[in-house]
Amino acid sequence: MMIRVMAAVAALAGATRAIAAPTYLECHLTQETGLLPVQIALDEANQKVTIGLPSGRTVTRDGLFGPNEIKVVDDQMTWTIDRVSSSIRRTFAFMPADDPGERGKCKIAPVPENRAF
Repeated sequence: MMIRVMAAVAALAGATRAIAAPTYLECHLTQETGLLPVQIALDEANQKVTIGLPSGRTVTRDGLFGPNEIKVVDDQMTWTIDRVSSSIRRTFAFMPADDPGERGKCKIAPVPENRAF
């Protein structure tokens, strides 16, 4: 009996580690001037989202991880990532409520290679 309990605990611990690994996304928002590449790291275990823009701006914010979408408030912007369709949307606080904002698509990216830590 004790062996079964230990095996169940070990299996659960392994499953928890798998969930804890960050997920990396490569996204592109459609803008009037073309596509804006956005790199995103989702750390659901810690409820954190890191967003990197080509300008060099990189921020880590608290994320609201729901079953179908993830929301991130970053200053005057709100990022919404759809977990089902892999779509992304960025809206600004000063926009009218009926403005759809900038939209785009994401895909899962590989873990960055050659990292020292």
